[in-house]
Amino acid sequence: MSQQSSSDSESGSILPTAEQVTEYLCQNPDFFDHHPDALEEIEIHHQTGSAVSLIERQVSVLREENRQLKGRIRDLVAVARENDGYMSRLHKLYLELVEAQDLQQFSEIIRDSLRHEFEINKVAIALFSDILPRVDGPILLLQRNDDRLRVFDAVLKRRKPVCGRYHRDQMRVLFGLEAEEIRSMAVLPLVSAQSFGILALGSEDKEHFRAGMSTVFLGYMTEMITSIMTNLIHASKKTAENQLDRKEESQNLNSDELLTD
Repeated sequence: MSQQSSSDSESGSILPTAEQVTEYLCQNPDFFDHHPDALEEIEIHHQTGSAVSLIERQVSVLREENRQLKGRIRDLVAVARENDGYMSRLHKLYLELVEAQDLQQFSEIIRDSLRHEFEINKVAIALFSDILPRVDGPILLLQRNDDRLRVFDAVLKRRKPVCGRYHRDQMRVLFGLEAEEIRSMAVLPLVSAQSFGILALGSEDKEHFRAGMSTVFLGYMTEMITSIMTNLIHASKKTAENQLDRKEESQNLNSDELLTD
């Protein structure tokens, strides 16, 4: 038996256990309000060995919690400001893109805006040739069954942007010789009723498009670009059909004139 237990037995009193004291204080949180002098006798030892009163210890803990809370608030405010900046630039991009009269003008606007407003070094737009057999401007036309595009099949099926570092050969499909300068890339699937192409964003910074990074804003951008491009593709097809109709009408008129002569 310990010396303390022996002393307790001799005095005929039994001290409460630590668990009982803890339970009592938890059930009576105002205990020290009624016995403030008890706080002066209580000491809590740090790992360094120094002793402080309970109040000082509580103040120290509260200060640390307050410091951590302020840090989290600062981080949240910084993220909110960054997000606000992204949304503002995205809105500006939308206003510019909706003014595009055709795919060529669209491609010029988006390349210029992404490079200057979003600090994206390289931009590539690729459309599938079965959707649009011919297109003006710096837009690639690729065969849907091109073996080189198999690496992007998962992106098109998921309908969500994917970021990361791709093999040089894979990037050459979209960027050509410019792929040598790219260290990270984001692939945005262009999907409406069906997939009709890919928008690729390349950066010379290997950390700009990291695998696993949040793609919320890239998702917003993808939806916006897909909607605008879908309308422009329909308009382009309609223009091509009208031109073909006029050409056939002109040929028929020429034939009729020859027959008349």
